[in-house]
Amino acid sequence: MAFCGTIVMPIHTLLPCHKTNHGYQKQFCVRASSASRFDDGERTVIRKEKDGWKINYSGQKPATPLLDTINYPAHMKNLSTQDLEQLAAELRAAVVHSVSNTGGHLSSSLGVVELTVALHHVFNAPKDKIIWDVGHQAYPHKILTGRRSRMHTIRKTSGLAGFPKREESVYDAFGTGHSSTSISAGLGNIIFNINTYIL
Repeated sequence: MAFCGTIVMPIHTLLPCHKTNHGYQKQFCVRASSASRFDDGERTVIRKEKDGWKINYSGQKPATPLLDTINYPAHMKNLSTQDLEQLAAELRAAVVHSVSNTGGHLSSSLGVVELTVALHHVFNAPKDKIIWDVGHQAYPHKILTGRRSRMHTIRKTSGLAGFPKREESVYDAFGTGHSSTSISAGLGNIIFNINTYIL
């Protein structure tokens, strides 16, 4: 995955930084700019190009038609591979929008978008337990598990936690916040839940 730009503040235009291409077939590009640059009346533009997905982020709430139909992982089960790719691109845009407004962990969340989509498409959470090793990666998971409408409250008083929290959702199998705690949690869950996948 390569980033063509970096989001620092959505009111500034950033020129593309160096592009790395180490044989990756698909790339993802985020460009941040001031809202005045996109005067065509469209909100965030998400489009597929031959080398991957491109998002031109202007600071406005992104248009996410497919993601708008997904409230829980069960809604993803019948999606085609193309739909899953589009869902991942829209999920990235939603994470970028959320973090640009509230702060939080952008890169770790963007790094697991495809993984999160794949896990929720293939496995049956909450029966199958998804245990995140570092809670900072869980923003896409939160969006796909019924908490998208509350993402504007993440890391705020009485809002969503910035990490998986069992009291928040049945989809959060373990309240992690630090690295390597998932190993013991996973082993404990395997002993307790013999007929369940522990991911």
